[in-house]
Amino acid sequence: MGIVAKQGLYNSIWQYLGILLGYVNTVLLFPIFLAPEEFGLTRVIWSAATLSTTFALSGVQGALLKFYPKFKQSQENAKRFIATTFIMMLVGLTLMLCLIFIFKPQINDWFRDNSELFPQYFELMPLMFIYNGLFVYFENYLRVHLRTSVPTFFRAVLLRLFWMLLITLVYLKIIDFDVFIYWYVHVLGITLIILIGYAYPLFTKEFQFSFIPKKEFKPVLNFAFYAILGAGSGYLANYIDVIMVGGMIDLKSAAVYSVAFYISSVISVPLNAISKVTTPIVSQLWKENNIEKLNRLYKQTSNSMLLISLWIFLGIWSNIDNLFQILPPEYAEGKWVILFIALAKLYDASFGINAQIIQFSEKFRWMLYFNVVMAVVVLITNIMLIPVWGVTGAAFATFISVLTLNTARLIFLKMQYGLFPFSANELKILIIGSITFAVQYFLPQWSLITDIIIRSGVISVVYFVMAYLLKTTPELNKFIAKHLNLKH
Repeated sequence: MGIVAKQGLYNSIWQYLGILLGYVNTVLLFPIFLAPEEFGLTRVIWSAATLSTTFALSGVQGALLKFYPKFKQSQENAKRFIATTFIMMLVGLTLMLCLIFIFKPQINDWFRDNSELFPQYFELMPLMFIYNGLFVYFENYLRVHLRTSVPTFFRAVLLRLFWMLLITLVYLKIIDFDVFIYWYVHVLGITLIILIGYAYPLFTKEFQFSFIPKKEFKPVLNFAFYAILGAGSGYLANYIDVIMVGGMIDLKSAAVYSVAFYISSVISVPLNAISKVTTPIVSQLWKENNIEKLNRLYKQTSNSMLLISLWIFLGIWSNIDNLFQILPPEYAEGKWVILFIALAKLYDASFGINAQIIQFSEKFRWMLYFNVVMAVVVLITNIMLIPVWGVTGAAFATFISVLTLNTARLIFLKMQYGLFPFSANELKILIIGSITFAVQYFLPQWSLITDIIIRSGVISVVYFVMAYLLKTTPELNKFIAKHLNLKH
């Protein structure tokens, strides 16, 4: 098994285990043992910290991934480059912290009317931002060394286990909400310490207090600047909705939106897992100017991601009524949030690694242009739709922005480099998905657990048997043929 497949497999395992733990936390434990406003507060703090991290460190993250293949050719240059990115990271964290505290009064005033809990716990947000920022840096440092599975385990599994322990202590009445929310933030710091311990032997070999020359630093800084604006605008679309729902409606609605969003986010797991592994490879292929292999990788990821993501989408939407029998009644208004977010995630996944391809090309500045447009669309549509449709309006705003962004990227890559991810196989997959949904639609209803098992089983069998017979995805046919000793 190649390194991409091996790391991708481990990443997928940890991601899906993390999704399972996250489902237990987000869909079962947190909504039951915390008041909706308290649960909403945890999501707003996390979203604000993550968004702040993106604006502070996406430039460093992008520069590390793009330029490390160049500097690693020389051990001395690699050491200088790592030291340079480390200092850039510290500067980014410091500047963002200053901005957070400068605008603290305005932020608290915006939340105070509808979400009075947030101002009471404001100081926890910048603390979580610091922990998350340092975690992101070392996570990406390990990423350029193709050591992606362990950081994924720490973030996706270990952190969620810590949170599960905390909510269990709340249930047992050993701690109250004040203690819970304090440690909800600090367990990320504990996870960070463990990650640094894992990265320390490798990091100390490459780190020294010397920096790359000015002439080499200029393109790094230039790229980092555009990456900050580009990635920041992109992440704005992913996290601003929770913050705006919390501020414009209330923290209870933020909790409803977060649960629905989390259920839909399962669709993105395969793409997130494979992207962590393929990003350094995309960077290397651009360095070699190997357009043919790049296009092949683009097509493979797009085809595979559509196949897997559509299957997950069918499983979620076909069981939507079953899911809401599990959730507390006050979360029922999140049904249409799930549909629109799931469609957005499916559309995004079907376009494969288009973002990484543009980000590491010579035209990386276009990432900024695309993401700024996306951010503007998200902000405008949220402002327009949240007052009218509430949480569903926020979800539809996200769907519109994802549709706009990925369509623009598709056209750009085709026109600039002749790269195009789709073929007749993707049309076959969509037809198979439609047939599969129709088959399950006419199934009778059983009791909750029985219905979930039978309905999901029928979907899986019909979907993948048809995909195999119609040869929609070469990797699927090879996998089945290998394990069942069939010819393909």
